[in-house]
Amino acid sequence: MKDIPAFIEEDYMTSESNYLIRIDYELKTFKGFDGVINDYTKT
Repeated sequence: MKDIPAFIEEDYMTSESNYLIRIDYELKTFKGFDGVINDYTKT
C-alpha cells in the first residue's frame, strides 16, 4: 500500500480499536513433508 495516512488519536475517542480495521489469520491445516496432516481448526 502506498500513501496511506497514519492513524491519529483524537481527544474525545472512546477506543481507538473501534476505528482500526485488521485481518486475523488462523492456521486450519498443516501438511508435513512426511504426508502427515494436522487439523487445528474445527470450523
